[in-house]
Amino acid sequence: RDRVSTQSTWAKHINLADMLCHFVTHLNEAIKGEPDVSTDCVLIENFHKCVTICEPNSMHDELVKNCSELLKQVFDESIKRRARVNKQVKQVADDEDEVEKLEEENEGEEELLNHVVEAVGALVKTHRAFIPHFMSTFYPLCVEVLGDKYGDVEHRMGLCVLDDFVEHGSKISQEAVAPYLAPILNSLLQFANSQDVDVAQAAVYGLGVMAEFGPAVFKQAIPQAFEKLVLVLKNPAAKESEYSAATANAASSAMKMLKYHGDHEMCTQENIIPLIMPLLPIDGDEVEAKVVHEAIIDLVGAGSSVVLGAGNANLPAIVNMCKALIDSELVNDSTKLKMQQIIAQSGC
Repeated sequence: RDRVSTQSTWAKHINLADMLCHFVTHLNEAIKGEPDVSTDCVLIENFHKCVTICEPNSMHDELVKNCSELLKQVFDESIKRRARVNKQVKQVADDEDEVEKLEEENEGEEELLNHVVEAVGALVKTHRAFIPHFMSTFYPLCVEVLGDKYGDVEHRMGLCVLDDFVEHGSKISQEAVAPYLAPILNSLLQFANSQDVDVAQAAVYGLGVMAEFGPAVFKQAIPQAFEKLVLVLKNPAAKESEYSAATANAASSAMKMLKYHGDHEMCTQENIIPLIMPLLPIDGDEVEAKVVHEAIIDLVGAGSSVVLGAGNANLPAIVNMCKALIDSELVNDSTKLKMQQIIAQSGC
């Protein structure tokens, strides 16, 4: 019976893999010949969904290579179209209607780039064979778009792709990713305090990724990374909606520095917790908010005097935070249970 079940599961996997390869092959052909940006968005979004749903490594190597080259081509062509449109905007600056039309065109290109970035991230997460193709196609392209001649949208896209490469590529092959960690870290530090909040968010998120997945390289840059995160966390507007996502990512990265580099003199509770406490509860990014809230609650459970304050002075505020968050999407289930215990034990 177990054997039959195993064979059935394997057959299902084979069928799904065959279906994925068949579908993606035809999808690639459709993307190649599709001139409409909005249609390309739909096609690449569907590609992303298919790759995500199916088992890892479902596509054969040659198809993975074709997907890599095609996504790189779409990305590259979209970047070039954006550059042409930006040039046209300057030429017709006095014509409001024409400027509006061109800006809408650029928004479509930005959406397309977003879909490509998500598709690339899906391939990094799911297909080991994509890693060498990424290094020969997308890595040089990311380096290029992080240059001065490109704008904030391109900078954000490049950083997001590199974040995925470090985070998910390291889980597949640390050896393959290792040579790229130092230059990627330099780029993250360069953009961590960008005036564009979306660029800053991508960069400070990446610092947390580097702290976790590139510890040896990151350790050498802890003072610089700490300084960059402090500027984000101490921004007087840090809690405002415009900056809340960047704040959440910076707070999460700071807590990862504490977790993975607590032996460094700068990554102590005394240095990091006072930056986080005034910002609680964290919002703006559910995933990163969960990271921060879990870390803080774990420190409460461990009796951290830095978190609890002298004579547990911070406990009433912590209990109130627990009550406010316990039914929200900003904490995971295990943290909710710990919050219930804190509330019960406090007697409040």
